[in-house]
Amino acid sequence: MPDQSRWDDIIADGTDLKLCRKLKSIRAIESMGSKVDCYSCEVSDLNSMEPVIEEIKQKYGTINGVFHCAGVAGDGFLFRKEANIFKEVLAPKINGTWVINHLTRDVDLDFTILFSSINSIFGGAGQGDYTAANAYLDSFAYMQNKQGKNTLSINWPAWDEVGIAVDYGITDESSIFRLLTVERAISVLEEIASNKLTNIIPGTLNMKLLAFAKDELSFELSEQIKNKLIDKNRTKNEAEKRRRTDTEDIVLKGKGELYSDTEKSIAQMYSMVLDMQELDLYESFSAMGGDSIMATQLLKLINQQYPDIVDISDIFTYSSVVELSEYIDKQLNKDHQQETEEDTAENRLEQELNNLFDDLENGKINIQEGLKILEN
Repeated sequence: MPDQSRWDDIIADGTDLKLCRKLKSIRAIESMGSKVDCYSCEVSDLNSMEPVIEEIKQKYGTINGVFHCAGVAGDGFLFRKEANIFKEVLAPKINGTWVINHLTRDVDLDFTILFSSINSIFGGAGQGDYTAANAYLDSFAYMQNKQGKNTLSINWPAWDEVGIAVDYGITDESSIFRLLTVERAISVLEEIASNKLTNIIPGTLNMKLLAFAKDELSFELSEQIKNKLIDKNRTKNEAEKRRRTDTEDIVLKGKGELYSDTEKSIAQMYSMVLDMQELDLYESFSAMGGDSIMATQLLKLINQQYPDIVDISDIFTYSSVVELSEYIDKQLNKDHQQETEEDTAENRLEQELNNLFDDLENGKINIQEGLKILEN
């Protein structure tokens, strides 16, 4: 945090919107009679955190509660990720939680509230490290509560005004839960803390996306939610049928007018999932607004026409219509070539056996010689 003497100038300048929001929030808190102290340290580093915690204890006598909100967003598939990047995502939530717990072990805390994420339940493409980090928070809260320590892990959906969601451009259209306003999130937080609820998702379901993704979930939905999805599914199926009959309305750009049958099919699927009537065949799925949930929907459509060829990672590896179509065609040609080679080998063997029987019948070879030929 910058020195307080510079706050007025920073806010007046307004260039760094994120920092301005922080400074204004701190001033709002202090205007109500509270005192805000800011420390800069590495939450996952014991040596960095220890003097901070000790200074707070000495200054205020004790620590009444802890909010652990630190986190680093994951990005990218694990098979491409360097170990140090993976550890950077885990460090604030796993190491940081351990450090905080270790340094407050002699304090009778009223509460510890951990800011987890819906990712620990839903996962997400390219979010393996972030999912693991938040799953640790959920398990840690369970362990602490078994020991009588009031620890709450909240599986937050995205907030629409602050945090990682704002930094990465997450929208309502790309999340199974609607974005939370800060006002609503604070209200829910008070209710969760008052009732000591843990491992809870505070939010409103995005029924449209859930209707698409329900078959890919790793847990069972309640009957109440299933019933609400019936109408959504019916509407979705009707919309898909209409779109299938309107493929000529999709405008394809970026590749002249010569398109392969595979490119036309994949473009149609992109159009259905992304709800776009104009596509650049060389633009990536992510650049067109695709996310992990939409990728799941796209994969389901692809498997209906090209079964067992594409997996979820391929959609991000071969992310444009052209790249994905070329990959599918290559796999199809490989399978066809393999089948052709197998047929050729089978025909050759059959011909050799027929020749062998003819030689036996005509007396050119005897039984022993025939058996020897078969052994070879």
